[in-house]
Amino acid sequence: MAATPSLSSILKSPLSIASLLTIMTFTAATASYSGEKEASFHFYMQERISPPNATGVKLVSSPINPAAPIFAFGNVIVFDNPLTADAVPSSPELGRAQGVAAFSSLDGRDILYALTLTFTEHGPHPGSSIVILARNPTKDFWAVRELPVVGGTGKFRLARGYVLMKIVYFNESAGVLRMKMDVFLQN
Repeated sequence: MAATPSLSSILKSPLSIASLLTIMTFTAATASYSGEKEASFHFYMQERISPPNATGVKLVSSPINPAAPIFAFGNVIVFDNPLTADAVPSSPELGRAQGVAAFSSLDGRDILYALTLTFTEHGPHPGSSIVILARNPTKDFWAVRELPVVGGTGKFRLARGYVLMKIVYFNESAGVLRMKMDVFLQN
């Protein structure tokens, strides 16, 4: 029968020390997240960039080419878009998506989002908000995009997670854009 190694013999091996530290780190990380809540839900963001009733406005035009279309490097858009329960714009409003979109790549296909999803008193998360700070790549316009959640308030204080965002409707001539947003959070 083989002898059980002593603690001093285990600590003399670099591989054993690394294994022990890995186990201790994993155990500590698991313990710190054990009391967290998880949440997932979805809604639709309704954006209108043309009058009447525009919810997004070009604040800054690209100094490189001021006459360029909205999807151009240097353009900055501010928005206050309704968040609705369904894709239909007249469906119940759950909150607002308020923030800034800066077209941050030379080809105009990447957008830097600084966005707060604020839930109204009539929605399922009254008075709470989710904060997103993300690069939104639009090269494949219809693809699902993953945006990181960096925080929140109220029910979502210290939230982290991600949002999967997909364009479900776009009418360029009318300036209307609808996006489905699937939210996955821990806090």
